[in-house]
Amino acid sequence: MSSTAKTASPFSRQSNLLWLLVYAIAMIGVVTLVLYMRAATLRDLDTPEARAEWQAWREAPPNSDTTGPVRRKPPSATEPPALVLMRDHFAVVMSGAVIFSSLLFAAIMIAARGALSRDATLKTKT
Repeated sequence: MSSTAKTASPFSRQSNLLWLLVYAIAMIGVVTLVLYMRAATLRDLDTPEARAEWQAWREAPPNSDTTGPVRRKPPSATEPPALVLMRDHFAVVMSGAVIFSSLLFAAIMIAARGALSRDATLKTKT
């Protein structure tokens, strides 16, 4: 292999550093977005008015109707589920967001590297 084939490889050091930088920016964006959504959820749903709306919805006739061919069980949560999720299970939400975003990034990166790479072993016939 010649030295030019090595430098033209998509797996060069500069290329790897660029992908690492893009990954870091993407993960910072994901974490920032999840933190923003948590703050917005806590701000909007952790109020007496939001709890009263949730209780009113829970006790509404469609949610507590026990007649008919299908018995519907009313929601048992005393607080809005989004509030419970973002307040009590936030570590799971953040972990899931980072893991699935990383998997998506890896799939896109592998596809992009494959599409942009040039095989140094292939030689054109002249």
